Amino acid sequence: MKRLSHTVIKNAIVNVLRLGAGAIVALILPPTLTHVLEQDRFAAWALLLQIAAYANFLDFGIQTAVARFVAQAMERGDEKERDGYISTAFFLLIGSGILAFGVVCAMSWLVPYMFKQAPLHLLSELREGLILLAALSALALPTSAFAGVFVGLNKNEYPAFASGVSRMIGAGLVIYAVHHTHSLIVMAGIIGGMNLVGGISQYILARRILPDMCVSMQLVTRSCFRKMTQFCAGLSVMSFAMFLVGGLDLTIVGYFQFSGVAYYSVASNMVLVVGGLAGAATSALVAPTAAIHARGEYARLGEIVLRSTRYLTQLLIIICFPLLLMGTRILTLWVGPVYANASVHIMDVLVIATAIRMLGGPYTSALIGAGEHVRVIFSPIFEGVSNLLVSVIAGYYLGPIGVAIGTLAGAVGGISLHACYNMPRIHDIRLTGSQYIVECILKPTVDLIPALVGIYMAVTESIFGVLVRLMLLAAGFIVTSLLCIRRTSSSQNI
Repeated sequence: MKRLSHTVIKNAIVNVLRLGAGAIVALILPPTLTHVLEQDRFAAWALLLQIAAYANFLDFGIQTAVARFVAQAMERGDEKERDGYISTAFFLLIGSGILAFGVVCAMSWLVPYMFKQAPLHLLSELREGLILLAALSALALPTSAFAGVFVGLNKNEYPAFASGVSRMIGAGLVIYAVHHTHSLIVMAGIIGGMNLVGGISQYILARRILPDMCVSMQLVTRSCFRKMTQFCAGLSVMSFAMFLVGGLDLTIVGYFQFSGVAYYSVASNMVLVVGGLAGAATSALVAPTAAIHARGEYARLGEIVLRSTRYLTQLLIIICFPLLLMGTRILTLWVGPVYANASVHIMDVLVIATAIRMLGGPYTSALIGAGEHVRVIFSPIFEGVSNLLVSVIAGYYLGPIGVAIGTLAGAVGGISLHACYNMPRIHDIRLTGSQYIVECILKPTVDLIPALVGIYMAVTESIFGVLVRLMLLAAGFIVTSLLCIRRTSSSQNI
C-alpha cells in the first residue's frame, strides 16, 4: 500500500505541475490580451482556441488506453505486447489527426453562419487561424501516444516537462507577438507550433527511456487492434460527452451573444485552474489501478477511490472557496473592473459546476484502470446531453450565464448517476452510493466548515473588532484540524 500511495502521490504532484503550467498559461495570457486586444478580437481568439481544441476530443481515449495496456504489459514483462499497443495507438492517432483536421476545417467554413454578430473583418482571420492551428494540432496528435507510454510506466514527470516547457514558451511568444501584431493567424501558429514541439519532445524522451521500443506498422496485430478499439469504445463515448460538457460552451455563447464570449472566456479560464488541478490529481490513478486490476486485487480499488475522493473534496473546497468569496476582487486584479463585473457571476456558477463534476474523477479513473468504464457509458452521455440541452435553452433566454447553468445541471446529473446507478452495478470497485456521498463528500466538507466560517468572518468583516475576528479564525482552524485528524485516524482502520 505504501508503494502504491507513493506512486499515486508522486504522479499526482507531477500532473499538477504539468497542468500547472497550463494553468499558468491560462492565467498570464488573458490579462495581456484583454488589455492589448479589443474585446471582439479577444472573443475571436477565445473561439479560435476552443474550436481548434475539438481535435483533442478526437483522440478517442487512445492515450489513456496506451497507459493502461502498457502498465499491464510491463507488469507481465512482455515487451513485444508493449510495442504492439504503442504502434497500434500511434497509427490510430494518425487517422484521428486526419479526421480532426477535416472536422475543424468544416467548422471554419461554417464560421460566418455560426457567429453572425461577429465583425466581418475578423471572420477571415478566424477561418485561416483555425485551419493553421488545426493542421499543427493534427500533426501533434499522434505523439500523444508517447505521453500515454510515460503514464503507463509511472514516469509522468517526462511528459510534464515536455508539455509544460513548450506551453510556457508558447505563452511567452504569444505575449511578445501580440505587442507587435494583433494577427490571429500569427498567434495560432505560435500556439500550434509549440504544441507540436512539445509532442516531438515527448517522442524523443520516450526513445531515451525505452531505447528498445519499436514503432512499426508490422507490430499492429489484430489482437492489439481489437483490444484497443474495444477499450476505446467506452472512452470515445466519455470523450464525446466531455466534448458536450466543455467543448461547446463558448460556441453556444458566440451563437447567441457574440459580445458575451470575452466575458465567458475570462470566467472559464479562471475555472480551468480548478479543473486542471483536480484532473491532474485523479488522472494519476489510472496506471496504478490498472496494475492492481491485472494482479486481481479487486478489494483495494474501493478503498483507493474512497480515500482519493475524500482528499479531492477537501482540495476542491480549499481552491474554490477563495474564488467564491473574493471573486470580484480577484478578477479585478487579474483583468480589470470591466471584465470582472461582467464575468464574476458566470465564474461563480462554473466554479461550483466544475467542483461537483470533478468529484467523480477518482471513481472514473478507477473504472478506466479496471476496464469497467464500458459499463457506465449512460452517465457521461446523460451529463453531456443534459448539459447541452440546458445550455442551449438557458443560453437563449439568459445569455452567457445560462450556458454556465447548463454546465451546473449536467454536473449534478452526472455525479448523481455515479452514486445511484453506477456504483450498485460495478462490483469490482466495492463502494456504495451512500458511502460515497457521506464518507467522500459530506464528512470532508463538514470537517472544513469551521475554518471556512472563520475565514469568511475575517475577510468580510461581518463582526467588528480585529482581535475578535482573529480569534474566530484561529478557533475555526483548530476545530478543523481536530476533525481532520480524527477522520484520518478512523480512515486508517478501513
